[in-house]
Amino acid sequence: LNLAQQGFGVYLLEKDKVLGGVADRLHRTIEGVDVKAYLDKLIAEVTSHEGIEVLTEARILRHLGSKGSFRTTVVTGSSPAERILQHGAVILATGGGEHRPRGFFYGEDRRVMTQLELGERLRADPHLASSWERVAMIQCVGSRNPENPTCSRICCQSAVKHALELKNRAPQLDVVIFHRDVRTYGLLEDYYTQARDRKVLFERFDPDRAPELVREGEKLKIKFWDAILGRTIQWPVDAVILSAAVEAADTGELARRLGLSQDAQGFFREFHPKLRPVDALMEGYYICGLAHSPRLLKEAVTQGLAAAGRAGAFLADISQKISPLVAHVEQGRCVACLACVRSCPYHIPRINEAGRSEINDSLCLGCGVCATVCPAQAIGFSHYEDEQLRAEISAL
Repeated sequence: LNLAQQGFGVYLLEKDKVLGGVADRLHRTIEGVDVKAYLDKLIAEVTSHEGIEVLTEARILRHLGSKGSFRTTVVTGSSPAERILQHGAVILATGGGEHRPRGFFYGEDRRVMTQLELGERLRADPHLASSWERVAMIQCVGSRNPENPTCSRICCQSAVKHALELKNRAPQLDVVIFHRDVRTYGLLEDYYTQARDRKVLFERFDPDRAPELVREGEKLKIKFWDAILGRTIQWPVDAVILSAAVEAADTGELARRLGLSQDAQGFFREFHPKLRPVDALMEGYYICGLAHSPRLLKEAVTQGLAAAGRAGAFLADISQKISPLVAHVEQGRCVACLACVRSCPYHIPRINEAGRSEINDSLCLGCGVCATVCPAQAIGFSHYEDEQLRAEISAL
């Protein structure tokens, strides 16, 4: 919407049937903003804007070109015919999802749910917690472990948000949050203080002694080690809320088609976290929201606006500069051994119609890997040619 308001035409490719993503499952933010109302208004503005074409159930088949001149072939659910889109920049807002917990009787007992599911059930049934006496929330489910060592960033504030909402709806309810440490960063610390003032109990646990959930007949009980009392305690609970990790969307195939790299968790890598935080490693590509990393809704909105600003500034600049430090291929010496194609971390070299390696100057990032692995020494590096380096060494 921001790009369209700047005057640029936008193709919005959505893999699902409707717009909204994870935000469509949110109820309210911790500050009290009605997410559904905000999202409905935003979707209406996007779908009615003449500068935006929304393509739902879209799938990318091919992607070629360089910054300022991309050609992307897509198909949509409504039309199986291929369509070629010509565009100058790409913004990746592929989103993410909630980890599906294992254990804790999740999927077996309706009283065990995730934070997102709790929000949905509270929206559908305002009296859900009226008969509950005690609720346990367990943090870091699916994160900060060997499989996913990173913090999912939003889990602590989600637990505090729902704890306060439950206390507002049922003041007599006991809410216990089992945590490794509470990470309500910035101004979110005020809501943690509110939760403490409202008698929400924060029980710290060691990863080696995580809380256990047991069933005795129809009753649910949580068993945990209390470090202050120095003994195991067992409490009956009416509901167990799991703060599940944030996971990146399944974008491995998309990343390969675009030639972009991802981290171990499947999030797209940025160029530099401080200097160019929304730029991908390849120029002309920008990242925002859960495609980048776990983040709050307001942070995703801010980052989306930043990506639109970066893309808009790029598209508005009629003259583009490329780095002088790029690799180039001496066609007569190339034997098409594919060493450069396989070794380039950015997937830039390709074999052209003449059967020789070719490197696009506007895409090359100047790492020099291809020049070092070429057995025929057919690849040179601008301003770092072999003759220049030999002369420099001889002058020493």
